[in-house]
Amino acid sequence: MCKLTPLVQGISVAASVFTLLAIAYDRYKAIVFPTETRMSLRTMKKLLVAVWFFAVAIMIPHVFNMHLIRHHSGLYHYDFCVEIWPDLMFHKIYTILLMSLVYIGPLVFVSYLYGRIVYRIWYRPNPSNDHAAATGPNHRVRQEEFVGAVPKRRVRVIKMLILVVVLFTLSWLPLYTLWILHDFVDLPESVRLFIDINIFPAAHWLAYSNSCVNPLVYGFYNSNIRQKILSIFSRDNTNDRVMNLKKGPIEAHPLSERNRNRRMSNRRVTIVHETAL
Repeated sequence: MCKLTPLVQGISVAASVFTLLAIAYDRYKAIVFPTETRMSLRTMKKLLVAVWFFAVAIMIPHVFNMHLIRHHSGLYHYDFCVEIWPDLMFHKIYTILLMSLVYIGPLVFVSYLYGRIVYRIWYRPNPSNDHAAATGPNHRVRQEEFVGAVPKRRVRVIKMLILVVVLFTLSWLPLYTLWILHDFVDLPESVRLFIDINIFPAAHWLAYSNSCVNPLVYGFYNSNIRQKILSIFSRDNTNDRVMNLKKGPIEAHPLSERNRNRRMSNRRVTIVHETAL
């Protein structure tokens, strides 16, 4: 498990990042070159195989450099899974390679593709029918759908693309910064121990959360998904109100019966008491 767990963890992270690259490239082709033939199913399968192949190839050194160390302390012993390299220089080279291939390279590539998409969306001329509708009797309504000369739906797409890049940058930056400090800066042992115990887990959590944040971003900026979610909640609220209306008369009847029975019981108690006197 000492060798397998870091390997699976690293492969999952790399595959997630490379999948973001594939998604960005597919959007780039569809928006910037809409007249070209869309990606075939066979090409998609090859792309997925390439994503996982490169993810495994980049993370395979973990198999050879992760070792289980047992530390004895009196009657107890502790097992630690640590990364041990035959030469510290190899470790530094691998850290730089990992940061370049899984963080800086994808960040530059995605930023370039999304930048081209934003440019294409922002400067694409509006359809003539939109302009005709805007000059018609409903000019005020149509004008509300624009931000300046750009339709609001295009602005939403631009905001979404920018947010995806910003979240990817901020999510992974702390972890790679800590790796650089750990491998290239001669920190005091107390500081290094504090970082390993307290800061590294939080940085890992923040980095891995990027994989689950992106679907939320896509859903938030997709009007169809938002409408479906709102309809589900509104349907649940309507059902609750209907159920409450149905339960109202049913609950009122037993309550009135209990009150009447309680009054009759009080009368019987009074009669019995007077008879006894």
